[in-house]
Amino acid sequence: MKKKLALFLSMSMLLGSLAGCGGGKTDGGSGDAGAAKGGFPDSTITMVVNYGAGGGTDLAARALASSMEKTLGVPVSVVNKPGGSATIGITELLNAEPDGYTIGVLSYSPMIIAPNQMKVTYGIDDFDYFGTVLQYDYGLFVKADSPYQTVEDLVSAAKDGGINVMGAGYPHPLVIDGLAELTGTDMQFVNVESSAEAVTGVLGGHCEAVSLVAADGRNYIESGELRMLASSMDERLDFAPDVETLKEQGYDVSVRSYMGIGAPKGVDAERLAILQDAFDKAFENDEFKQTMENLKSHTYHISGEEFKEVLVNDAEIYKEYFADQGA
Repeated sequence: MKKKLALFLSMSMLLGSLAGCGGGKTDGGSGDAGAAKGGFPDSTITMVVNYGAGGGTDLAARALASSMEKTLGVPVSVVNKPGGSATIGITELLNAEPDGYTIGVLSYSPMIIAPNQMKVTYGIDDFDYFGTVLQYDYGLFVKADSPYQTVEDLVSAAKDGGINVMGAGYPHPLVIDGLAELTGTDMQFVNVESSAEAVTGVLGGHCEAVSLVAADGRNYIESGELRMLASSMDERLDFAPDVETLKEQGYDVSVRSYMGIGAPKGVDAERLAILQDAFDKAFENDEFKQTMENLKSHTYHISGEEFKEVLVNDAEIYKEYFADQGA
């Protein structure tokens, strides 16, 4: 099973859930979308984000909320509910009243990985999915003045005496475990709480390399502190077109992850259609496009049906993976 995972790791960190929890009704703000569509929505919609304020997911969610307001004609208020490996926010969304007035984030890790590691009260079929917002890209990085110039150099070091590679949660362990298995080397993954902690580790000499979300790594490349050895995706990254993928360098490992939006089951079909329309139109908004560009985010928009299919397929891969690990 490990080999199967190392040879093909298609992942998707979904961010999504649009649904109903309409508490106190408030004045809906400017716009005529609600009146034009049978009265819904006529009050503030809440978007639950299962990560803390100020992170990449939160900022993308706020940009999306702002753009959706323009179609819906009412405010879309972001509420952060982090914790529990990002399961708390999803549980909050699951328990919201399905009236279309609560929307939120369903990220990949708490949807696909957490159920194999802890007891959760939700599943993939408890939500409807509107589509993805962005794709998370990943890469393998070393300190700028590191003696390791290629992935092959890292592999050689792992063969000689072992190396440590830091990263913050999944899918990073799958990259390193995949490399270790394919090469038969002692390449240990060290899990930390954040990308910043991983970077501090490699800059301080506490590990030989780090696996990072590419947008985070890009900032350190631009500051001259890190250097990227490989893209962990199926393709090279736009900001580093000369850096080969792991596959191009002879290591058949790749990961992929997405941020999406959806809704808990039970919302009226007409209301779901209105929310879907607002979600889709957000991607046509120039302000949204500019914000995502400023965030250095890889905007990626596929349908909710396609997104759910990815989740269902990857859930089976993870189920087998964790069973093989004895989880």
